[in-house]
Formats: sequence, C-alpha cells, structure tokens
Amino acid sequence: MKQPIIEQFAETLWACAWADWQDELSEDDPEKVNMSGCEITEIMSDVPDSAVKAGRKLFDRLNEMNGGNLAEKMEAVCERDDSDLEYLAHYIAMECLGHGVAYSDDYPDHNLKTLGYLEVITFDGQYLEMF
Repeated sequence: MKQPIIEQFAETLWACAWADWQDELSEDDPEKVNMSGCEITEIMSDVPDSAVKAGRKLFDRLNEMNGGNLAEKMEAVCERDDSDLEYLAHYIAMECLGHGVAYSDDYPDHNLKTLGYLEVITFDGQYLEMF
C-alpha cells in the first residue's frame, strides 16, 4: 500500500525539480522545453531512480514523524475526506516542498505531520538531489 504513495512523492519531487531546472536553462539550450500552458508531469522527462529513492526517503521520514502506519493513516484521511491517495500524496509532497497549494488548505483537519521545508534540485535534468 505504501508503493503508490512513494511513486506519487517521487513524481511530485521530480516535477518540481525538473521545472525549476528548465526555468534556469537558456532559451537556446537544446534541452529547453516550452512549458507554457503545459502540465509539467506530461512533458517532463521520466522519473529517475534518484527521485524514487527520494520519494522513499520522504515516506520514511513522514512515517516516523507520524508514529508509523503512514499509509494506513493516509488511507483513512482519504476515506474521511472522500479524496484519493494519489491526490493526497501529491499535495502532502507539495506541502513539504513549500510549493503550491497544501492538502490542508482544502482539508485542514487531516492531522498528518509534514515537513516544514524540503529542497529538491536537479543540475542536469536526470538526477534528483534532496536536502
């Protein structure tokens, strides 16, 4: 049950890092992708193993912060809020990154502890580093 959460964490972390990397490329760089009006997850490069490793690390950190059984706790939140696990995992990761809308903006009573700030970066569009 935790694998879909890890995969969503990985995709979200990678999407943020990849988009930031794209923003830093010069307009004439051959790796530059026009992101205007696009869903990042549809145009980004494939999620690398380093992002999956980071997603697993984020899951483990949040699992420890929440006293274990994170997957079960997230499933319970989804049932209560009539939400789905992918949606919750995406917005929990975004909340940890300090990006975008947090899950708690729509569902303030989720009672899941998240990280205050997490940094992800890619220097080459292929490997993710998480701090």
